[in-house]
Amino acid sequence: MNENVPQPKGWRALMKADWTRFVFVHFSLPPEALSPYTPLELDCRDGRAFISLVFFRFEGMRPAYLFSDKLGRLLFSPASNNWFLNVRTYVRGGAGPGIQFLVEWMDNPISLYLGPLLYGLPYRRGEFECTVPGPDNRFDLSVTDSQTKESLRVLLAAGTEAGKQVDPASLDGFLLEKYTAYTHHRGVSRYFNIRHPRWNVVPGAVQGIEGTLMGSRCPWFKHARFHSAHAAAGFRDVAMGPPHRLNRGLQEGFAARIVQAAPQFQ
Repeated sequence: MNENVPQPKGWRALMKADWTRFVFVHFSLPPEALSPYTPLELDCRDGRAFISLVFFRFEGMRPAYLFSDKLGRLLFSPASNNWFLNVRTYVRGGAGPGIQFLVEWMDNPISLYLGPLLYGLPYRRGEFECTVPGPDNRFDLSVTDSQTKESLRVLLAAGTEAGKQVDPASLDGFLLEKYTAYTHHRGVSRYFNIRHPRWNVVPGAVQGIEGTLMGSRCPWFKHARFHSAHAAAGFRDVAMGPPHRLNRGLQEGFAARIVQAAPQFQ
């Protein structure tokens, strides 16, 4: 396996987890349609902003130190082992280029409260039905918002060849090779770093996207146009650094760009 992406000097992991069974579905849209809904400057390519829907399985969360790996997995098992759908865009912030989480659905009731508390993550409770791909590498992924009962279903067929690394300078690299994550919760902007090897992915063909979840929760989605899709096996022992608050001047600048119509930032 290729080596982990380097992190800033002095960086130290806070938590570890296994992230597996990834499906990425990427869309482009006009920057002006999305910019009111993120407190950060959008990172665009060829005049377009991008968002990605990312389904994956989150397992084995534990502290990066203090306990043995086995004991940490055991102690933190009630807050782990769940499906995720995160909706993210690509931004430039005080810690450099990265991803901004716009909204995330997950199905673990304990993590539902820990994520916003520790990292400012925009979690919502979801109910998932996700078919594990067989030899044909077909995915059937669905999530229903536990409060609104609106749902999203994605059908995707991925290639069966071995995954390949992407060129970091390419558009695929722009969409995948990001290791800084930004959040904004209750007026506080944060970032944290992630460490794992570079992505090995296979291209995917989306066979269907249906449901009202995205259109209701993400008003800008009506402007989005499908761009591409990928599947990936994911990684064991993904390291997550501690959250850092952005300085007050940056936060005030970001807050000035938030609009009341963006419920995920309330």
